[in-house]
Amino acid sequence: MLVGADAAQAEFLADHNPPPSYANSAYYGIHTFKFVGKDDKVTFVKWRFVPEDGEKSLTDAELTSMPADFLQQALIDRAKQGPVLWDMMVTIGEPGDPQDDPTVLWPKDRKEIKAGTLTITAAVPQDGAACKMINYDPLVMADGIAPTNDPILLFRSPAYAVSYVKRLQGK
Repeated sequence: MLVGADAAQAEFLADHNPPPSYANSAYYGIHTFKFVGKDDKVTFVKWRFVPEDGEKSLTDAELTSMPADFLQQALIDRAKQGPVLWDMMVTIGEPGDPQDDPTVLWPKDRKEIKAGTLTITAAVPQDGAACKMINYDPLVMADGIAPTNDPILLFRSPAYAVSYVKRLQGK
């Protein structure tokens, strides 16, 4: 029996088909981060990326006709047509918003700002790509950005390191 976040994820996946391309998917950060100013003032934030190509979902009929790994090829094909863009939206937390529990959503009325644009100009198949040799570590951050005490966020760094080693070992 699924409970909590697992049940919510299963329900979401049952009710939402995937997009026809990664270029048509929004991406949501579940963790809260600290933006730290020069005066050491802390602002709690969450982020999301909104596709400039628009959010789209496959119909049930389209989904059943799609080949395995269609999203990878769709992104490669889309990038050949021109840059793929997502607006980076930063949501500003308010006092009382949960900082250390990514399973609790913030109210929808929080202020948002467009912080920038993510641009992909080319894509390649993952097999044999240079990214295989990269360990993504969510705790490596730019100056002025710091983690909260979210135990799930803090666990990701060592978990991703284990995954990286297994990838290198071909497991």
